[in-house]
Amino acid sequence: MGVRDDGTNIQFAITQNAKRPTPQVPALIQVEVDADGDGNFEHIAYNDDYTSFKPTDGRSMVFAGPRGAATRLAPVDADIDSANTIYSVPLSALGLVPGQTFSFRVLAFDRYFTGHLEDSINDMKYTVGSPRYGIAGGPTFTVAAHATSQAVTVTSDPTAGPSTAAGLLLLYRVNGGSESSVVGVN
Repeated sequence: MGVRDDGTNIQFAITQNAKRPTPQVPALIQVEVDADGDGNFEHIAYNDDYTSFKPTDGRSMVFAGPRGAATRLAPVDADIDSANTIYSVPLSALGLVPGQTFSFRVLAFDRYFTGHLEDSINDMKYTVGSPRYGIAGGPTFTVAAHATSQAVTVTSDPTAGPSTAAGLLLLYRVNGGSESSVVGVN
């Protein structure tokens, strides 16, 4: 699970243990946001079919907003046969503004058979516009074709707002072999 923002939008990057045949199934992945720190998760972002499976048309979309009133926003950033999913959401859709610290959790539900909660990541915190860790030179970098590594400098901001970040999550855009790496920072 990784989070980053650009002051207007926030991205939630999720990688799973196994590849999914399509971004819609077999799991519905829901990010729940407690924007005001009261312990209630008032806002959500999740993946669903463009038509919410009424009937399905194959387009995987991000829905986000207040609980019970989430709306379709944009395509899910994902690929076929991939373990990686990225939700890009306007800060305002989740009740967030730059400088605000919020709590969140990620829930994965079985979409095929039971609808039951299958996995979760809980007790996460992030401060909008104040990441604890980053990469010198910007949030993205390129690894040359056929290269097996790339040297980058990981930065740590001791003045960053509250965060549960323990490192960086790197996602790869080619879904052959390994699709992500976790860079822990001590």
